[in-house]
Amino acid sequence: MYHAGYSYSSCVVEFAMRVAVTGVGCVPWYMPQNGTVPICGPWQTSAFQKIMGRAFSSAHSQSGCLPDCHSVK
Repeated sequence: MYHAGYSYSSCVVEFAMRVAVTGVGCVPWYMPQNGTVPICGPWQTSAFQKIMGRAFSSAHSQSGCLPDCHSVK
């Protein structure tokens, strides 16, 4: 949705962003924009960061993201 190419890490970030956007209804100015979600104010940005942090820590098990085809671990 926000990134042009697929990678596991971008999938996890997008999952956490979707959770935070659903909770707050906006995206901070410094995050990738898709043009359909309003930009957060300062208080909303703080709430967005907290929600995204919690979502990011659970994203590895709940996101359904598939591994990269071209990355090396």
